[in-house]
Amino acid sequence: MKLINAPIMRIFHLNINAPNRMAFVNEGKHNMMTSIKNEPGTLFMLAGHDDKLGESNYVIECYQDEEHYQIHANSPQFKHYGQVAKKIITGTEMINLKPELVKTSTTIFRVFEDQDINATLTKIKVRKETNFDKLTNSNTEIILAGQDKKNTGEGWVLGLSPSSIAELNLADKAEILDQIKLKVDILVDQGSLSYERSNNND
Repeated sequence: MKLINAPIMRIFHLNINAPNRMAFVNEGKHNMMTSIKNEPGTLFMLAGHDDKLGESNYVIECYQDEEHYQIHANSPQFKHYGQVAKKIITGTEMINLKPELVKTSTTIFRVFEDQDINATLTKIKVRKETNFDKLTNSNTEIILAGQDKKNTGEGWVLGLSPSSIAELNLADKAEILDQIKLKVDILVDQGSLSYERSNNND
């Protein structure tokens, strides 16, 4: 699917306590699997963690537009997830992104706790000359990138590739402010997504 208008893209950092991890992951799996199956405008969802206990969790989401996001937000599976998550989550940070780039392969992903995928979430310095399209490479199965709407001098790039291939390395393409290596808990998408921001998409 080639996206003409900018999608909705968000990053969530969610903290939980380790004893609640299984309930959190299972509820997230049900929410994401049901949503990707029933909602064509729910384009991409990933949940992963960057620590040994699974207490530091990241969720990255992409929706076709506000109308399709509202369909998801009002779905029974999301409402149930919200009720469970409210009891489990101890801290939340949300980053709204101005989408710059979405590229996914023809593979339609339905992945759970996969150790064979490199998933790297990188925060970069955004300059006037920053070209997000140059941040990808031919080995990357999925890339989502956008500018932080609140901190406009910062951007985020999510790159996923098979573990047999070197992970997305932006060191020679952008100034890296932070880099988070995620262990994938859940990954679902609609496949064959593409979007590039032009001046007309502002």
